[in-house]
Amino acid sequence: MRDVVGDRAHMDTRYFRPHLSIAYANTDVVVRLLLPMIDELRERPPVTAAVSEVALVELRREGTIYRFDKLMSVPLGPVATASA
Repeated sequence: MRDVVGDRAHMDTRYFRPHLSIAYANTDVVVRLLLPMIDELRERPPVTAAVSEVALVELRREGTIYRFDKLMSVPLGPVATASA
């Protein structure tokens, strides 16, 4: 990774939790109203998804918008799958 991003590769990942985001709020919300919907999603069974490529992205926030640039990608074979 350092070959691709240089000195930007240093990052404290102790508290990083890989995840799949389902939504971002761009305004104030009442969290207690969202919690029942989130709890319902947590009880759903896992799914399997085919993955054909893994990408290293640089994520940044510009105002209220998240933007990213793909720095590099690694193609995977046609039989590669991952559980989400």
